[in-house]
Amino acid sequence: ELEIYGLETFGRQRVLKEMSGVRLRKNKTINYELGVRITISCRMNFDDYPLDDHTCQFQVGSYYDTQETVTCSAFFIYDTERQRSLQHFIQIENLPDKFDTVIIPSGTYAACGFQVRVQRKQMQFVVQVYLPSFMFVIVSWVSFLVKPEVVPGRMAMLVTLFLVLINIFNSVRENAPISSRLNAVDLYLVVCIFFVFAALLEYAAILLLLKKRRKPLTEIQGKEMMSKPWQSPEENGRSSLLQSPEDNGRSVLLESPGDSRQAGLLQVEEQRGHSHIPLKKHVPVGLTARKQALIDNIDAWAMWISPPVFILFNIVYWISYRPWTNKLHVDEVSLMEYVTKKEEAV
Repeated sequence: ELEIYGLETFGRQRVLKEMSGVRLRKNKTINYELGVRITISCRMNFDDYPLDDHTCQFQVGSYYDTQETVTCSAFFIYDTERQRSLQHFIQIENLPDKFDTVIIPSGTYAACGFQVRVQRKQMQFVVQVYLPSFMFVIVSWVSFLVKPEVVPGRMAMLVTLFLVLINIFNSVRENAPISSRLNAVDLYLVVCIFFVFAALLEYAAILLLLKKRRKPLTEIQGKEMMSKPWQSPEENGRSSLLQSPEDNGRSVLLESPGDSRQAGLLQVEEQRGHSHIPLKKHVPVGLTARKQALIDNIDAWAMWISPPVFILFNIVYWISYRPWTNKLHVDEVSLMEYVTKKEEAV
């Protein structure tokens, strides 16, 4: 009538025969020994993954008799030298007093066993996830120092960083356990992605200002002249007249390449004369000093605001989760001291 609370699987160990037996001791006690392999389930909360710690109880008691009839006591042996390397720091301790009894509708039953406390090792995640994400956000700030006119370089850098962070986020989500909300590493990556995306939006606003202020020096409107309606555009002798609104009374006569006398020449005819004046080149007008100062000011504000906000977020984040704290022992100050003592014991 033995019951193991939270039991998932129970298997007897055997080689040639089942590993079990009965021992009679001098103190008039009978011990029944049985080698088994047990899998139990524990209630774990992965909202702080990978900076999480968990506690699991192994409880054994009577299935039929209450604590008035059957009492239970247990002890454990944990050999640290024979344990394989795990991704958790493990501490086994006696079962707390509140787990010595199990209360269910049929009665109160005695229970005994031990408690396992685990804390995840975080160095792997710091090196593979946190440090690269932190560095990518810092690299995105370099875009604030690049001239806005260098569109391919600045845009390629920000888009590449954005896609790399998205890829890291997807790979972490595939390996992360199920949690009730956004876990710790997901929160950090989402904030890093937001900072890079904000840099992209800032550059998009600058490009919008640049596009609105691009104006040509002159506007040229085409008008066909000196051509017959039955002639094709490829016939020799075709000419067109281009007029500029800023050149009063002047027009540009473009001769067809087929006319050997006027091939490749531009002639300007005035209504009052026939003097030849060369056509002005098309020169785009740049930004005004005020608009250029506004664009530089946007980059300067972004450069001054982003680093302090990101550093403040990191301070709040790491203080909230406290990954350096040893949660296996209350009397221990830091997790590093616990690891050092474990290595010295081995």
